[in-house]
Amino acid sequence: MLEFPRVEFELGWRNIIDIETQKAILAEIKRLTWDIDRKIWWTFHCLTTYISIRPGELLSLKERQIDLKLKAIIIPSSKEKKPKIAYLLEEDVECLETLPRGLPDLPFSRHKKPGRGRVTGKRWSKNYLSKIWRKACINLGVEGIDMYGGTRHSTATKVGHCN
Repeated sequence: MLEFPRVEFELGWRNIIDIETQKAILAEIKRLTWDIDRKIWWTFHCLTTYISIRPGELLSLKERQIDLKLKAIIIPSSKEKKPKIAYLLEEDVECLETLPRGLPDLPFSRHKKPGRGRVTGKRWSKNYLSKIWRKACINLGVEGIDMYGGTRHSTATKVGHCN
């Protein structure tokens, strides 16, 4: 009989929040960013709605990968090493139709204006989004929840429970 090597590992832990707190944070992000760039709020909304899409995949998204006729986001290369399609809700298609679009190979999530460390047209960093998340949490007095735990993980946990 073959002996398999023992692999020692410990799963990481992420704090999660309830959906009402998540909605409050999203509302605060919308208040903070809507007049600057509506795509910022939509990105956070996307992370809480389409949990099959990871933050890195969303940040790497090109304009051409959002197909409004198909009503889908197409991720050609994912962590799972295979293409991924996330079909959009009708309300999200309508929202995306109102957002400014760019050339097909431009990042969808890109800076509109230059600023502290920002270059027009360059894609947002995960740190850029994390700063916005932290600011919204501070404004609401929410502590100990990172962006990934507060978006994807909190939604997945709520979706996984039948109430």
